[in-house]
Amino acid sequence: MAKLYKLLVFVLALQSVSYSSLGQSSIIKSERKAPPGIVSFSETAKIASIGNSKHIDGYVRKYGDDIFTFPVGQNGVFRPFAAQADRTTGAYFAGTPSSNSFSIESTFSYDRRDGLVKAVGNKEFWDINGSKATRLTLSWNAASDVAGITDNDLKSLTIVGWNTSTSNWEKIESLVDEVSIFTAMSSDVSQGSITTIQSITPDTYSIYSFGSLQQANASSKFNGVLESVSCTEITGWVWDENHPNSVLNVELVEGTKIYASTSAGIFRQDLKTKGIGTGYHAFKFVVPSALLSDGVNHNLSVRVKGTSYLLNGSPKAFSCSYEGTFEGSDCYKISGWVRDKNNTNTALKVEIMDGNTILSTVVAEKYRADLKSKGLGTGNYGFSIDVPPSLKDGASHSLTVRVKGTTYVLTNSPQVVVCPGPSYDGKFERAECGVISGWVWDKSYPNSALVVELFEGNTVYATATANIFQESLQRYGIGTAKYGFSIATPTSLKDGKEHALNIRVKVTAQSDLCCQRVRRQVRAGRLRFD
Repeated sequence: MAKLYKLLVFVLALQSVSYSSLGQSSIIKSERKAPPGIVSFSETAKIASIGNSKHIDGYVRKYGDDIFTFPVGQNGVFRPFAAQADRTTGAYFAGTPSSNSFSIESTFSYDRRDGLVKAVGNKEFWDINGSKATRLTLSWNAASDVAGITDNDLKSLTIVGWNTSTSNWEKIESLVDEVSIFTAMSSDVSQGSITTIQSITPDTYSIYSFGSLQQANASSKFNGVLESVSCTEITGWVWDENHPNSVLNVELVEGTKIYASTSAGIFRQDLKTKGIGTGYHAFKFVVPSALLSDGVNHNLSVRVKGTSYLLNGSPKAFSCSYEGTFEGSDCYKISGWVRDKNNTNTALKVEIMDGNTILSTVVAEKYRADLKSKGLGTGNYGFSIDVPPSLKDGASHSLTVRVKGTTYVLTNSPQVVVCPGPSYDGKFERAECGVISGWVWDKSYPNSALVVELFEGNTVYATATANIFQESLQRYGIGTAKYGFSIATPTSLKDGKEHALNIRVKVTAQSDLCCQRVRRQVRAGRLRFD
């Protein structure tokens, strides 16, 4: 349901925030009345040390699709919520909507409830907005009066939403987290967290709060397996047998350390065939970079977020140890080396990236005597590619090399390169029945040998590399003078007809990169071969 007002966004972009650096009292306030101000967090933003004295008193928006804790509160009361969908926006309000002079509506009758809701709390609420479906998690403490709302029966606690079209508080399928995702303490009536079973579109309801059910929820019954752990991915599945439509969040853990979290919502036909819920219960972690290069043997487990339940198959032994260096990125070559210390006979694939764009993929398998002499396995770990034409545009490019399918980035990444655009010069000198010849070079890259095409209209007859030494070019001081080309006259031209032939520089693609279609005609000749 659309909100009854529109947000005018005043964005404070916080790329990386450590609240511990903001002093003893670090509450950032923004306008709550329409149009409200919004504090925006980027996809890579980090927050720490949030609490009653360090939070956002107003609206927060998050970008990206990772699970995010919204550091919101009001009047010195910190009451976070969590969501996953990109551009979700929300704020916490202590008290009732009317006491807050809330912008969208002032009357929310606590007596108007659907038949499943027994009672609705009147101590607080959240205004959460967004057009993309997401699971929501709300938090409470003793001041929330969860004990009073539920008559001390925590199993009856639910999230409720005010539906303006029906003017009712409605039950939203949700379950209390065994362990609060905000405090890591066991949930009870004095503190904890509760999460929706399924994703909902935040705009469906005007505001969100706590309620109690006429009939308590069934307890969760988890079942799942950590199936595989490799250097590229960690996979498995998990579901709640008592709530088969729910999509669970899982965490990759080792002891008390949490490495990553994700949703177990990937569809697998084999799960559905076996009668495991809807089949949308699989997960896949990309291995965190911290685990790929430390050379330490790990024992990794996966658990359901907000619980102590560890999947069957946990823990699994894990040992990956990549090492490598991004050595060079001039305007001719991109080179370096990388290997897996635990699998020294395996060649890794690396991705050359310009920002977030993958330019090329190459296998790091070239023999390097210097690596061998240093005792680095077989020495067959090098890679080198020509700089792609797309980088030769005079602009600044930030290049990174990473192992394909992982988050591991080679040492010395990123490197910035600025390569001038091409500057061709040359001559189509001769066209005879036996040979067609000339020369061409790139003034910007005098050490490169260009490839030329002999063509007529849309027909390409032949190609050649312009790398033949010409003494005449040396006399005139033209680079290395190794720019000549010679093409045997194709038989198809010896047909007694007149042909208008052209020579042009061929710009090739590097790997799967779509090439820059730069064409420079050197000279044209009108010829006839008999």
